[in-house]
Amino acid sequence: MLRNIIVTFFHDAIWVAGFFFLLHKTFVSERLKQFSKYVILVVLASLLLHSVLTSIYLIEV
Repeated sequence: MLRNIIVTFFHDAIWVAGFFFLLHKTFVSERLKQFSKYVILVVLASLLLHSVLTSIYLIEV
């Protein structure tokens, strides 16, 4: 179960990290960096919750 959570989370989180990395390289703005820090935290927390719930659902089925 733990392996499924980790694999699912990192599989999706790499896309989020890559998107925001390229966004910061394309647009240099301090305001954008501050805003994107909060967005990244919310998105990664959502992905972690999704990974856990998906893994629990797969075990029950």
